[in-house]
Amino acid sequence: MLHKDVLEYVGSEHGALVEKLVELARLQVIELGESDKALKTIDAAILVTPHAKRSSLQERVWMDGIASFYSGKWDRCARHFETEMAVNAVDVEVPVWRWLCDARNPNLGKTKARGRLIECGHDVRAPFPEIWQMFKGTHSTTEEAVAAVLQAADQAGTEDSKMWGHFYVGLYLEALDRHSDARAHFLAAAETRSCNNIAMLARTHFRKVVQREEKETWAALSQQVKPFLKMQGFHAGGTTGRTTPEGPAGYQAQQY
Repeated sequence: MLHKDVLEYVGSEHGALVEKLVELARLQVIELGESDKALKTIDAAILVTPHAKRSSLQERVWMDGIASFYSGKWDRCARHFETEMAVNAVDVEVPVWRWLCDARNPNLGKTKARGRLIECGHDVRAPFPEIWQMFKGTHSTTEEAVAAVLQAADQAGTEDSKMWGHFYVGLYLEALDRHSDARAHFLAAAETRSCNNIAMLARTHFRKVVQREEKETWAALSQQVKPFLKMQGFHAGGTTGRTTPEGPAGYQAQQY
């Protein structure tokens, strides 16, 4: 189900206010990476919806599951995608995201996630049949599964297919703790000319990867910087309270 179809349905069945809240939630998690804010917006949309109509709204608010994933709300994430199957039963992305939630859930993990993978109908978009097989674990090795996805994406030749292939390969490898391998695919997905919502999410996801790397790099480098700062009289927390023309303005924003 395309987002424009969701908005059309929500606008006609739930009114302009709920439609605006749903679109805001999409913006928050997909483009801005603010998953916690998106969940609060979705909760507000549900709150203003009459009880009798809430289930039909929850089935279609697809960004709820994605926001839950990025906020680490594993149970909420899984419940959403189970619910969404009622209106999106042939979309491979729905059970795949549920698998990703389960794999990250410390009470489940990757092995149980695969056993709980929801069956879905035939998704004709390339390379989703191969993506489905990758998450299902039908290949003898991860490398074979990844190669099949990327080959199908290349054969399809569209920017969307290339983006989907690399992004879902990246998410799969990331779930397997192969972060370095995943990074290359996140970058490739972000660099495609695809402009749908998942492409925007791929760019947001890659930005999060880079931000995490920046924090890790600074944490390592700051240990080497500390002695020099102490020699200049700057505290590990950032500053002594005195400033100089050369000052540690750039350092004050950092935490050592």
